[in-house]
Amino acid sequence: MKAYVAENWCEPEELVFKDIEDPTPKPGEVVIDIKASGMNFPDMLLIQGKYQLRPKRPFSPGIEVAGIISAVGEGVTNWKVGDKAMGLCWLGGYAEKVAVAEKNVYPMPEGMSFEEAAELAYFGAKILHPASIWPAQFYNVPVKLLNTMDPSAKGTL
Repeated sequence: MKAYVAENWCEPEELVFKDIEDPTPKPGEVVIDIKASGMNFPDMLLIQGKYQLRPKRPFSPGIEVAGIISAVGEGVTNWKVGDKAMGLCWLGGYAEKVAVAEKNVYPMPEGMSFEEAAELAYFGAKILHPASIWPAQFYNVPVKLLNTMDPSAKGTL
């Protein structure tokens, strides 16, 4: 699969678009086929090496995603293949797929786009965790998003 990868501490436009291994769900995880990823301040700090935690390089950044579940690990009870979901993944969200712990996956509100859901995953979870009902006012929050699979959008918000 394709992903944006930080091979060194860098700026967003210096992320490398390359092939990496597809994720396989561990027990308690699901794999989300990513349709949209949010880009936020912690992502920028992570790739620059300025966040309080520094992941081992190379890594694919991206904390918040939205997409369709394509695989479920052993013990997952709340999700099935084909469900629309948004999730928080710490790393790996700037890729075509990511494995996410079931406890960090939330249902997408009816009528919400993947782009809106990707951005809401991070901020909404902080406000409403555990997420089960999403207020209608969040549907119209203006957000700037990076579509992770569009190389022409690389480094833009």
